[in-house]
Amino acid sequence: MSTVKWRPEPNAITTLSSCKARHIPNDTLGYDELAKAVAKRNALWSAGLVKSVLEETREKIKEQLINGNKINLEHFFTAVISLTVRLESPDSPMPPDSEVIKLLLTATKNLLDDVRAEAQLERIQPENKV
Repeated sequence: MSTVKWRPEPNAITTLSSCKARHIPNDTLGYDELAKAVAKRNALWSAGLVKSVLEETREKIKEQLINGNKINLEHFFTAVISLTVRLESPDSPMPPDSEVIKLLLTATKNLLDDVRAEAQLERIQPENKV
């Protein structure tokens, strides 16, 4: 079983000296790698089929968010548009869309609990910068 690696790093924003824990990814997976992993577990599905389903799912989620909908995939994640803007009054004009639209993707409690229950942390030595 693989572990979740982390290392302590100085926290520059605290007044008294402190450290934060920085996650060090073992690998980065994209559509191809994730599709291969899913296909490996499911003999009837090819990696190409899985990749196309993942890509189409992304497009449909994007489409629904653009249409103002909230996505709630049970046991997985919730995605919703967030508007980050400060208006001086109710009649104040809205800044350009590109400046205020943010996306919030939040893991469900089920997914978070599953990861917490099964993940094991491994501390690695801090980097010594020259």
